[in-house]
Amino acid sequence: MKRITRSAGKIIFILPDTASDLNDVSLPGKQRLRGLETKTDSVNQELETLLTALTETKPQDLAEQDYHILDGFSLDLGEQDQQTKRRGVSAKPDEMEINVTLEPDEGAILLLEQEGTYEWHFAGKTALHRGPKQRGRTGGVYQKTALFRIPVGDGIAPRQRGSSRVHRGPVTNFIKGKIKGFILKFAVKKAVGALSKRLEKGVEPGPVIITSHEDTNGWYHKEDFLSVELPHDRPARILLLVHGTFSSTIGSYGALTEQPAGRRFLGLALDQYDAILGYDHYTLAETPAQNAENLFDELLKLLEKSKGIEIDAISFSRGGLVYRYLTEQIVPFEKTQLAFRKAIFVACTNGGTELANDENWKYLVDSYTNILAGASRLLGKLPNAKLPMVIFRQSVKTIGSLVKYMAQDAVQDNAVPGLSAMEPGGQFVTAINTRPLTRTRPGASSYYAIGSDFEPDKATYRGELGKRLVIKVADGLVDRLMGEANDLVVDTDSMFVIDPVCSAKLLEKLPFGKNGEIYHTVYFSQPQVARQCSQWLGLIQTNRAVAKNAPRSWWKEAVSDDFQIVPGQLSVKEVEKNLENDDARFVIVERPFEGELLHYGIPRKILNERIASHPNKEDALVEILDLHEYHAREISLEDALEVGNANELSSRSGLELGRYASVIFAHTGPVGVVAPPEILSSEELQKEVDLPQLKSLPQPARSSQRNTSPQRGLERTARSMSRGATRGVVLSTPDQRMEDLSAQPPTVWCNAHANMPEEAVIGKKATVEVVLSRDEIIRQIGVSGGGNVQVDKALIVQILARRHCITSGESRLEVPVPAKGEETLLFFDVMPKNEGVGEVNVIVRQGNRPIANLKLYPRFVVKVSGEIVEETIAEAELTPVDDRPELSNVLYIREGEMGLKQVLHFLFESRSLNKFVTCTSQPFENQDARKEYIKNLYEDLENFWADDELEYNTFMRKLQARGVEIFDKLIPLALRKVLWEERESLETIQVFSDEPFIPWELAYLKEPGKKAVRNSYFLAEKGLVRWLAEDGQFPPQKLRLRDGKALYVIPDYPPASGYQLPGAQAEKLMLTEVLSANAISPVSSEVLDAIEKPGRFDILHFACHGLANPNLIWDSGLLMEGKMKNGSYRQDNLLSSQVEAFADLQEPDESYGPLVFLNACQVGRQGYNIAGTGGFAKAFVKSGAGAFISTHWSVGDSSALDFSKTLYKQLLAGNNMMTAVAAARKAAKNMEEMTWLSYVVYGDPYAKLMRE
Repeated sequence: MKRITRSAGKIIFILPDTASDLNDVSLPGKQRLRGLETKTDSVNQELETLLTALTETKPQDLAEQDYHILDGFSLDLGEQDQQTKRRGVSAKPDEMEINVTLEPDEGAILLLEQEGTYEWHFAGKTALHRGPKQRGRTGGVYQKTALFRIPVGDGIAPRQRGSSRVHRGPVTNFIKGKIKGFILKFAVKKAVGALSKRLEKGVEPGPVIITSHEDTNGWYHKEDFLSVELPHDRPARILLLVHGTFSSTIGSYGALTEQPAGRRFLGLALDQYDAILGYDHYTLAETPAQNAENLFDELLKLLEKSKGIEIDAISFSRGGLVYRYLTEQIVPFEKTQLAFRKAIFVACTNGGTELANDENWKYLVDSYTNILAGASRLLGKLPNAKLPMVIFRQSVKTIGSLVKYMAQDAVQDNAVPGLSAMEPGGQFVTAINTRPLTRTRPGASSYYAIGSDFEPDKATYRGELGKRLVIKVADGLVDRLMGEANDLVVDTDSMFVIDPVCSAKLLEKLPFGKNGEIYHTVYFSQPQVARQCSQWLGLIQTNRAVAKNAPRSWWKEAVSDDFQIVPGQLSVKEVEKNLENDDARFVIVERPFEGELLHYGIPRKILNERIASHPNKEDALVEILDLHEYHAREISLEDALEVGNANELSSRSGLELGRYASVIFAHTGPVGVVAPPEILSSEELQKEVDLPQLKSLPQPARSSQRNTSPQRGLERTARSMSRGATRGVVLSTPDQRMEDLSAQPPTVWCNAHANMPEEAVIGKKATVEVVLSRDEIIRQIGVSGGGNVQVDKALIVQILARRHCITSGESRLEVPVPAKGEETLLFFDVMPKNEGVGEVNVIVRQGNRPIANLKLYPRFVVKVSGEIVEETIAEAELTPVDDRPELSNVLYIREGEMGLKQVLHFLFESRSLNKFVTCTSQPFENQDARKEYIKNLYEDLENFWADDELEYNTFMRKLQARGVEIFDKLIPLALRKVLWEERESLETIQVFSDEPFIPWELAYLKEPGKKAVRNSYFLAEKGLVRWLAEDGQFPPQKLRLRDGKALYVIPDYPPASGYQLPGAQAEKLMLTEVLSANAISPVSSEVLDAIEKPGRFDILHFACHGLANPNLIWDSGLLMEGKMKNGSYRQDNLLSSQVEAFADLQEPDESYGPLVFLNACQVGRQGYNIAGTGGFAKAFVKSGAGAFISTHWSVGDSSALDFSKTLYKQLLAGNNMMTAVAAARKAAKNMEEMTWLSYVVYGDPYAKLMRE
């Protein structure tokens, strides 16, 4: 370890031997420290802004200076020692230790910056140094030492199973490589108490009046709102902006002035409202209630100038709670002329946020510092941006206040009231979300909400967020902490909570699905957010469907109503003129054809490009677009509503297949374009700003009469034309339009709804209510799902008690599909057996194909806490039916809990045998007991193979014995009986399982109660094929092989590595001969490039070393070729987590999917990752693989060839997967290869490989 002393001995660094020497870092407004003959590194503008914000002090606040920079340094920590770095080794990691000597009244914190990521670190302990004793008293403290310890290396966040929180303190604080650090000291107050306004820096509370749509210099801070001009002859219309935590009105909404859609929104709002107002307030030192009281007082003063005020509002983040307290707890009980109309919540903490809990503040300050930096970098990339550093500087001052407060060990209950009010289970959030006893009217007339599920993707790593923060998020730190999908600060469920009174309605919501662009601080940088606010506030006319018909819970996820209608006969010149003041996202082109009026949905950007590249502006639009009837894609509003979910409707868009999106139309004309919400990357945002601006923006009107909403769109033409027989059909090609669909069984969309009491008493029956209907089911609380069903086939409704309960009485019913306008109401009983949060699944099927899987999560208690008025709320998992053959034999295996014990639930249904069995295994004592059993099982299998590599019969007898144990110990008696009795009739079994470890293929059939016989079967021999059961989705029906689309990854390991596989080279020749396969360079980065876009391959075959640790999924990897460097072999691993993060194999035609074959050791086994099961099986399947084949345990280098060769030849001969796998196992078995049972297959047993 290295020891370095700085600042005249006041700072001592103890560094790993791999670390470089320390360099000075130039500090804002300072010269290099004297006496240090070291190199000096500079800081960028962002870092300088941050440090300046923390240390600057206004003249009147000199006594309250926040921070003083004690030292700034940079160094390279180098690579961690290989022995420590090796996976599985429990050696103590290296540390960087910093000892800082301080005065008794000083404290210190450490700020690190690495690769654009900031981390705050607090002293682990402080040593006090006392002076000499004096007569009559002890010696006083004259100095103290703060100790910082930072682990060095490749850290992995600790995982806390069964808990959604990560507690305060360093979570993923391992660091390596080049860093900059700053030691900041501050004055310690003798008595801190609750954080006060005096400590919350950077806040200038008071009214904000917005007068400019282009520049925040026109956003004025005032003493009050009295300077606002309001009409005297009518109620004034005001748009109110309520900002979020660590922010201000400019900080939250200023980004609107930096991009065209935002400026247009503000311009329209200034034109149509009498005023746009904000109110800056403390977000730490005051509660939302106090903020609301202050805002209310200012609005009362403004009332004196008007005959009443009608207020529409946009609230961001914590601002949602301020707005709700104002409208729900103050205004209803005051006799005023304030009327609150439309309320838009953007990423609001209406249901609280886990980051408000004090144990999570460490992550809160780290995360917020970095996402603010990310937002500033994003804005900074836009041409002529003015705000990035202004916003960052302002917010950092407030964050610094909280950091300083935390560093004084002052954290206590309600110590920071503004944060404590956002705790999900805290007093404020609980109270505001409890249905009031006296108030029946909602605080606002209508509610709208916007939210985002941020999940890093490959673009995120190249974006504005610091790399280390992205790695933490990708590792699941935030999801573990939040327990749900989130935008790094607020979970998505919280974003869509509104006033709890029964009459309050969330009319529409805009949920940005899982994406790598929109996190908490960048919503207003996205044009879609500005355009959506414009629509909801009525600033522009929209063409959306009638509100009562549109299923608002999902409609915005799949349908855009931001479009302009243009007749195709118009010339290019006329089109340009009509579109010059309209920034609609889509243009719907109308084209008459044979008595019909066809519609084509074209993204505005594509249309602009086509127009710009066409020289003759007199040509008609239909000519330059080369439109044909088979390009038109249309869906009737009725058909769209029958689809019933965003995913399926989105699949009909057509955007991924070409230029034209599907258009939804009603009798009045087009009402929407099938397209998900638009999300722009930073590069796309730059292009958006660079595009020619709209010819004009409305200027603020100053008369007492406001303008009405501008009319959007051109006059409709040819409205009398007949729609013809194609109404509601998605047109593709002329041949497809002529298809006779009468042979297909008629299907309708069927909805399912389930609910039960939120609390149920142990030992007393609780009733589960299930409603089936072809119409939308209106229930205030519960869980709903749906799917396409055949009208003439019965529905099967099955109750599965998965956790802490059992079914009581009938658990399975068959009922006909309900008639139009009717509901089928079913009741089931469950009996709670153990205390805790239970889980009850309601599975709706036709045959053995699930339509919906509804999950209810009741609380099972010893005694009910009070009158039960709430019902469980859960998520629906949907699977629509298709035309594939119904599976003969299906076995569902799901994990469950009974108290602390783990159980497995089995549901076996055989159409061919007319058998139905549902049963539960004997319990494991706990999760660890089951894992230990599986671990020992695989260790035995590996030992069998190693001990008896050349003794096939000996190996098989040992394998049979373990197979008997699996069969007897894990499979319940009722199912054992059926499998044994029908063993000769079973040809295939499709297993859907969320159980991640157990090799069901090895279960060896025997007659219950008797000894095993040698001529029986392993389940693998009965055609066992797997699929994941997490979402109820079925595997693709088809595999295909196109010319040049078979690829292999086969490393040629360096001789000195000791990893050479001579048999794999023979496998390479086989793949070339049988599949005409081509090589991918066996480098992890090259493989990732190949799998990140669909269509690159139809078969991807690996032959290499592999390793899977069932306890740590991030250790699951494939060993690529690697290289020799300085006499040592450097490994190159392709990790399953990388595949899951970056692979995209989903073909546009979802009936196809590529085949992935991993002929390597142990990689087929799955393991638990952060959100459930993981491993290569899940990674590839979830990414769109149509089939996945790998091994449960080690396979010999030479013996791996026969199985794969036979499998491919069988598939190429036209046999289905079930037959091909059986033949491959048989071929390997006949050759007495000990690995023929090692293979695990995921896919559809009836899938066939089509040669194209």
